[in-house]
Amino acid sequence: MFKEIIRKIFGSGEEIKSAPHDGMTPISYAGNPLAYAYWKNLSYDNTYPAISKITREFSTIRPYAIDSNGKPVNQCRLIDKLYHPNKQMSAIDFREALAVMTLVFPKVYLLVWHYEKGKLVAGGPITPDNLAGFTFLEDCQPRMENNIKYYKDGKNVWTENDVIEIFSGVNPYNVSDGYAPTTAARKWASVDDYIAAYNAGLFENDAVPAGQFVITAPNPAVFESIVRKMQDAHRGAGRNNSVQYIHRPTDPTSGAPLAAQVEWIPFARANSEMALDTIFKQVNDKIDSAFGVPASIRGVNDNNTYASVRVDEQIFIRYTVKPLATKIYSRITHEMNRITGGLGYALTFDLNIPGVAEEEKLEAERKKTEFDLINAAVTAGYSLDSVVDAFDLSNGYKLLKEGYQKPIIVNDKPEVDDGSEVEDAPDSSSLKQVSVNSKVDLHESGCHCCKGVDDEPINEEIAKPLRELMVKQIETAIVALDEKAVEVIEDEDEEEEKTSTAVMAAVIAQMIESGDITYSTGRDFLSDHGVELGDIRDYNLSDAVKDAYYKDLLNTVRSYATDTNTRIENIKAEATTLGWDKEQLATKLREIVKTDEWRIQRIARTEEHRARNTASMDAMSQLSMQSGLQIEKCIMTVSAEPCEFCQSLANKWIPVDGNFVVKGDTINGVDGGVMLNNYMDIKAADIHPHCLCRLKYRFSGINDELMEKR
Repeated sequence: MFKEIIRKIFGSGEEIKSAPHDGMTPISYAGNPLAYAYWKNLSYDNTYPAISKITREFSTIRPYAIDSNGKPVNQCRLIDKLYHPNKQMSAIDFREALAVMTLVFPKVYLLVWHYEKGKLVAGGPITPDNLAGFTFLEDCQPRMENNIKYYKDGKNVWTENDVIEIFSGVNPYNVSDGYAPTTAARKWASVDDYIAAYNAGLFENDAVPAGQFVITAPNPAVFESIVRKMQDAHRGAGRNNSVQYIHRPTDPTSGAPLAAQVEWIPFARANSEMALDTIFKQVNDKIDSAFGVPASIRGVNDNNTYASVRVDEQIFIRYTVKPLATKIYSRITHEMNRITGGLGYALTFDLNIPGVAEEEKLEAERKKTEFDLINAAVTAGYSLDSVVDAFDLSNGYKLLKEGYQKPIIVNDKPEVDDGSEVEDAPDSSSLKQVSVNSKVDLHESGCHCCKGVDDEPINEEIAKPLRELMVKQIETAIVALDEKAVEVIEDEDEEEEKTSTAVMAAVIAQMIESGDITYSTGRDFLSDHGVELGDIRDYNLSDAVKDAYYKDLLNTVRSYATDTNTRIENIKAEATTLGWDKEQLATKLREIVKTDEWRIQRIARTEEHRARNTASMDAMSQLSMQSGLQIEKCIMTVSAEPCEFCQSLANKWIPVDGNFVVKGDTINGVDGGVMLNNYMDIKAADIHPHCLCRLKYRFSGINDELMEKR
């Protein structure tokens, strides 16, 4: 009967083709090659009571970021994206799925998304600042080629720079494979299925022991009549007709029954003798051991007391949930450091471990004793820090402050959507692209058309005044922290003008050099094409050009100073929340010079490029006036991978004094993106920060074109 039930479950084999790939080598069971697929598909069902308790507890853990000193980092893109990972999942959904996948499969593969040219793109290049979210690769097949790991997911192939791997255990036979608790519990989960199938067989058989009625009758007609009467009197609710009826004939002369045609062969062991309860308990103990979930946590409360349940909770949190969370978040930190080159922070979490009643009482008494000690020592005149250090107490006591101050909560609920965070998250079902919002947001981190620009040296004559302005703003903010300090009113406009003048002095040299080169090249070009030069003079940087450039530069410096003040105010708010003292706050403020160096370098590179372009156009404008020829300009891309906005403006000819895009207009990229030019008129090949494009010129009546030289 049991074999018939198994055959019924498996069918002909057509309904079970294969199981989802989990990195394991399929196992073949004798007599039924599909057995592995069947038991593997049901193994999650049997382990669900343990897995669900772990994952639900894990999903309540809210991760956050800390810096190298262990201080919380409030503004953190990775944390933002863990709370808004993709459109399909909330933060709780994502954490639960992450835990389930980690407990079931040897390895979990997460595809990392990023913003590129303002659009959501699956895969790299990933930086700490362009991270957009995560989606699961559910049918991933990793492979190694030329020491590079590739991940095939359907028709897509990702590299090791696009995907992060997470696993909960280590396979001792292949360290790189990963190992899941479900792997260890698989054979016991299979036994659990056998027990369930056996009991299902009993119910299908109406709980009647398998056997047969041997009916003695003079002829088949009488036999059939007896069978019908017995069936009407006794038949299971399912009317399965599982009982067998065998005709025993009689001797026609004597009426004595003849020998039965079918002999009864009883089971080797009766159903009542099979110790299924013992086997079931053994299976549960093995599965519980694999996952580390006590029976009371799963809801099995036989003979439990309050104290025993508290012990089970403590064991469960300390030895199951906490190690799993530590493993997962440390793996995410490690993998994100690997593909970004370094986040600058790490993921961590807080998890309270419940104590047993007696332990809680002792802990409370200990803390009261320590507090009384601190209170007496501070009253005697000793400082709080010295008391904590001298008696080797917890550094947490140093956070004690006199008086009460209403706390300022910063980013207390990362799940709160401050504006289209879910809408802008990756959409694994449609791979929807998002349009660019503004020029300022573009090309700030690793775009292809700016590739390699960060490796080029910057002009320190431009960067130095910008750096000095930042330092002055920071030091002014630090001085203002001292309530006893004499208030000094700084004229911010004056400081910004001084900085702009210093930067202008540095870029004028670049403008004169670039203008001379372009003017000389254009003069030679005209001479080679037979144009009468007459009394054409040398290049002279006009005051009008310098004044216009300075006006735009001043706006840039003021925007830069405003951004610095915003950074200062954000750190001061963080200090209030975390209770930093003045020295800690001053240290953090001075670190801005290092963390925001990229803003200084971006302005230095961009202004040098803009200065050369401006002088080049001015030289051509003067050449046009002196030669009487009309001159046109166009943008030419020089990068191996120009962005869609540079491509859309390239090779469009306009007068040398004209604008490619005026402030307030939009640029439609060749890939469908839209960029709002909210900065200044685009007159030259400086479409965005770090732009590497060049200018090309043509003269009326001459077929050849002249490329700008540097």
